[in-house]
Amino acid sequence: MDRFLIKTSIGYPSHDASVDILKQVDITDRAQTVSPVLSGNDVLRLRQTAAIVYVDDSIREYIVRIIEATRHNERITVGASMRGALALTRCARIWAAADGRAYVIPDDVKDLAVAVLAHRIMLTPEATFDGTTAEHLIEQILEDVPTPTMGA
Repeated sequence: MDRFLIKTSIGYPSHDASVDILKQVDITDRAQTVSPVLSGNDVLRLRQTAAIVYVDDSIREYIVRIIEATRHNERITVGASMRGALALTRCARIWAAADGRAYVIPDDVKDLAVAVLAHRIMLTPEATFDGTTAEHLIEQILEDVPTPTMGA
């Protein structure tokens, strides 16, 4: 899990990439070649931007319904916690800001729910044995939980 509350999956490098990595074996101090992309103040400004992104009550209700659905699914033994709900809300705000919006829409939540929640649930042994994945169950939950209509 990265510090942005989203689980990321990274596979192995390709053959060519592996060879390129080995060519760099003699580079001992990479810090000398790295330059900052953002300053500390830039990061603080970005955090403030995300904090002012509006989250409608209907979006909050939607997130809670998704979280509750993970707790009541017969193929899930441990559902997502309120920390998962908070992480999904924070990530949706950042996603909206990155898209140039000052408000969260249901699609922001849908776009992030699998990445934010899948590693926060535990499947039943039967579900695991059947080949079901946490990602698949979160996708099913997103299909089952009614999407809010903004402004309603």
